[in-house]
Amino acid sequence: MYRFVFICSYLVILLTLPVVHAAESFAELSSVTEDDFFTELPVVLHATRLQQSIDETPASMTVIDRQMIEASSATTIPELLRYVPGFQLSYRSGDEALTSYQGIADEYGRRVQVAIDGHAVYSQAFMGGILWSSLPITLDDIERIEVVRGPNAAAFGANALMGSINIVTLDPLAAAGSM
Repeated sequence: MYRFVFICSYLVILLTLPVVHAAESFAELSSVTEDDFFTELPVVLHATRLQQSIDETPASMTVIDRQMIEASSATTIPELLRYVPGFQLSYRSGDEALTSYQGIADEYGRRVQVAIDGHAVYSQAFMGGILWSSLPITLDDIERIEVVRGPNAAAFGANALMGSINIVTLDPLAAAGSM
């Protein structure tokens, strides 16, 4: 009889230990707040022309930051846009890239506004579109690329019918090796 009581009490103790340990772990996890997950979100300027966190922007937005640029195998800006949901990349002749959003494309991509540091870089020579090889920057000059997916013509003009791309360049004074 004593042996039965001893075995039962021993089993009760063994079965309650994991519950006590789980309660301690849960107490540690309950101290984690939502801010712990959203502190590293990038600050963007392109969606509303106001400095705000990407989770507060009123538009669907993708940011390709410097870390992602370095980790990718891209050698040109259109190749980076493959990482944006809805963007497609094709080539016209030789190595001239054509980008399209949601499958809607024309020869020079007139429906997507492209800007470098907030200044539009489309050309009238290309029917208001963009010739990617004529841009005066390389991937080494880019800090991040802010892409607003969807119509943004009210803020950026007629070329932003399908979306807008803002290429933010590195600060030359903060770049390594500057004088």
